[in-house]
Amino acid sequence: IFGIGIMGNMAVMCIVCHNYYMRSISNSLLANLAFWDFLIVFFCLPLVIFQELTKKWLLEDFSCKIVPYIEVMAVG
Repeated sequence: IFGIGIMGNMAVMCIVCHNYYMRSISNSLLANLAFWDFLIVFFCLPLVIFQELTKKWLLEDFSCKIVPYIEVMAVG
């Protein structure tokens, strides 16, 4: 999931940014969604998987509070 999420979102962002004919408002919104999804997959997914496997947070109190906040903000 991590690898496919990173590669897929990077592909969408690169295609929209580098192809002149893909630069429309709707495609820009799609690239924006891909960017935020990339950030969620890159930062939150490893921390959540580590927490599920070890039952403790990697960065203790900071990641315990920031990961759910980022996930909810991404949905909003």
